[in-house]
Amino acid sequence: MHKTLGAVRLAYRSRIAYLVKSGTIDNAVQVFDEMRHSSYRVFSCDYNRFIGVLVKDSRFELAEALYKDMTPMGFSLIPFTYSRFISGLCKVKNFDLIDALLRDMEALGYVPDIWAFNIYLDLLCRERKVGFAVDTFFCMVRRGREPDVVSYTILINGLFRAGKVTDAVEIWNVMIRSGVGPDNKACAALVVGLCRARRVDLAYEMVADEIKSARVKLSAVVYNALISGFCRAGRIEKAEALKSFMSKSGCEPDLVTYNVLLNYYYDNNMVKKAEGVMGEMVRSGIQPDVYSYNQLLKRRCRVGHPDKCYSFMVKEMEPRGLCDVVSYSTLIETFCRASNTKKAYKLFQEMRRKGIATNVVIYTSLIKAFLREGNSSVAKKLLDQMTEFGLSPDRIFYTTILDHLCKSGNLDKAYGVFRDMIEHGITPDAVSYNALISGLCRSCRVTEALKLFEDMQSKECCPDELTFKFIIGGLVRLNKLSAAYKIWDQMMEKGFTLDRDVSDALIKASCSDHHLWSLKSSVQFNPVPQKYYSEDGSYWTERRSFLFMYRHIKLDVLDIRAQSIYSDSRNCILKAEIQKDQHPGGPSTSWTSPDHYQNPQTHPVAPSGPRIKTRGRHQSEPPELIYEPHSSRPMPLRPEEPLPPRRTPNSGRPLLSSPEDQQRPPHHGGYGPEPTPWRTAPTRPTHHQPGPKKTKPMTLPATVCCAILLVILILSGLVLLLVYLSNRPHTPYFDIAAANLNTANLEMGYVLNGDLAVVVNFTNPSKKSSVDFSYIMFELYFYNTLIATQRIEPFILPKGMSMFTSFHLVSSQVPIQMVQSQELQLQLGTGPVLLNLRGTFHARSNVGSLMRYSYWLHTRCSISLKNPPLGYMRARRCITKR
Repeated sequence: MHKTLGAVRLAYRSRIAYLVKSGTIDNAVQVFDEMRHSSYRVFSCDYNRFIGVLVKDSRFELAEALYKDMTPMGFSLIPFTYSRFISGLCKVKNFDLIDALLRDMEALGYVPDIWAFNIYLDLLCRERKVGFAVDTFFCMVRRGREPDVVSYTILINGLFRAGKVTDAVEIWNVMIRSGVGPDNKACAALVVGLCRARRVDLAYEMVADEIKSARVKLSAVVYNALISGFCRAGRIEKAEALKSFMSKSGCEPDLVTYNVLLNYYYDNNMVKKAEGVMGEMVRSGIQPDVYSYNQLLKRRCRVGHPDKCYSFMVKEMEPRGLCDVVSYSTLIETFCRASNTKKAYKLFQEMRRKGIATNVVIYTSLIKAFLREGNSSVAKKLLDQMTEFGLSPDRIFYTTILDHLCKSGNLDKAYGVFRDMIEHGITPDAVSYNALISGLCRSCRVTEALKLFEDMQSKECCPDELTFKFIIGGLVRLNKLSAAYKIWDQMMEKGFTLDRDVSDALIKASCSDHHLWSLKSSVQFNPVPQKYYSEDGSYWTERRSFLFMYRHIKLDVLDIRAQSIYSDSRNCILKAEIQKDQHPGGPSTSWTSPDHYQNPQTHPVAPSGPRIKTRGRHQSEPPELIYEPHSSRPMPLRPEEPLPPRRTPNSGRPLLSSPEDQQRPPHHGGYGPEPTPWRTAPTRPTHHQPGPKKTKPMTLPATVCCAILLVILILSGLVLLLVYLSNRPHTPYFDIAAANLNTANLEMGYVLNGDLAVVVNFTNPSKKSSVDFSYIMFELYFYNTLIATQRIEPFILPKGMSMFTSFHLVSSQVPIQMVQSQELQLQLGTGPVLLNLRGTFHARSNVGSLMRYSYWLHTRCSISLKNPPLGYMRARRCITKR
């Protein structure tokens, strides 16, 4: 009986296997259903095999139904079948069933294999679920699934695509610490992501060991990303050195490498170097492509005559078949800038005859040129052609039409074009808003411009410097200075400055009789906010406009004060003339107190301020104001003070004045030739000097011993000084490599919750000593409010090495002041978010085992961050001092 059942079961299995191999899956499904409903028992292995067949044929609904049927029977899939099932479900993105399978695997103590694990991570990253991917990654690691370099590469790529640069660098550090060596693809993911985020220095530092040690054979993608990053940063020497090293390491430069260098050379008018690169390309067997010649054509159009550029395209590019729409677009734009619209339109017709498809950029250039010349009929014809060809206008096209209509005064039509732009799903940018705001302000419709300005901010379109300039200029023309000041404050908070014309107009309007004193009080009682100060107490450069206007306003106020001082000085002249008539002793430039003889117990003190030097009774010029410091004015002595002794040329002893002379009061004209306290002090009379004394016998040996000991001490000090200078440890460098504001919100308007991820770089420049960091504390401030702290575990930094470390600064229920909360709310809405990071480190430099040098380091960093959810670091500035 048992043999009969086993034979029937084997017959079913053989039949199902035959049908699967022949590709008739539907018949195999019918046979399996027949086997399930028969009296013969079906085992777990039968379900595993057939579910695997269904997954391979992408019949996931039937596989799910069989999986739900086998579970109540006490059957389960094996880890291999689970992994194949999860991998197949990733193709159809069935996240619910994947989560159910993962939960069942966890209950059974299974983990997916590395292949299914990586496929699932890649799906999460592609679907922008990077946070969940990171959580799944660490959850699988805790359950025993060791990730490989592919797992780390997938996560690093996903984090960079999501803009989380700090987390990507942290995953790289986790990979290095776990002992997983990076391969070429991992290095490419890291370098390309960091270079796109404008962190080329960090990218080079993190793969420098791999480049120098040649443990990993890096591809041209890594080198090209680094070279492009250095060129974008303007550091062409570093890019050229990396290209030379690239050739020596066995990775030859490709076409992309040369195009990156050509692009930089042409943009910076380095023609000779560009020609050298072109020659090197030909010698190495790499022919320039369309991109290379288009870059050369752009450079010629920028510095040369348009007709010569056209000849270059016809003689050099067209015979090689390298003319495309970009080439014609470059030439048409060049002719339009030169106001040669006739030649530009001929080029447009020529490219259509040659079958080269046009684009929106060419139509935009032509329509803009014809509108500038006032030829609206041709512009309308081009617009109709563009619509017939099915080319949808882009943002630049709409902005061009808006700018023309606003400059011609057709603001109602401009509003219609603006609304049509929004209806077509094109979001206006700052340039589009500026075109309409400028036209409204020129037409004195500033109220509508202000509404558009508020609408612009509500749609998260950040205004730029021109936006504020147009608004402030329109308000000044309408003499609405209070509103202009408010907009000016917003402008300075954004970090922008007014140009000279608008600032002069605002100053001229503010310094009128009606607004002078209100402006003066606003300057005196509105100090510079603390956030515009740098670490050394100086203003940031964004405040130059404020200082410029403040200086002009102060000078205008001083002009009024000078007129007041001049009128007061004429009264002083009259009083001085009356006193001179009363005292015939003559004018005196020295000032004497009228109460000098009434109170003999006090020494007279000269008053502060200007002294008036009279020029005579009959002179018509205004008196001269002489400013002298107190120390430069000789003051008379009191009558009871004795005069100092004086010497005569013919006497050896000092001659003292008589008591009568000392007590005689001075006349009104001054002391005249009598002694003053500034004469030479008396000297003591000489006495008879005794003969030299006899020297003691032990004096000379003691003196010699002291001299020898002194010389030994000096030499010892010099030796110690030389040893210290030769082994003096250099101060470690500190920098913020990356930072990301993951989240920040205000509860109840003033309670802050936030999370800032930071990657810092410690560098030991000393080649002779290591540095032991025993205490590391970071504090995060918003203005002067402490919002987060974090302490890092001690570590030792070897000589000549750098180390990256990452940490999170978490703020939880931190109350801040109401003014600062309003400012933070504004920064979180429009950006940037400005924070201050302070670090305190206790370091010890170890030179060998004997010499140790301990010191404290204090760092101050100002960080500018994009507002969440992106939250990436825009700029930073760090100062480290002992």
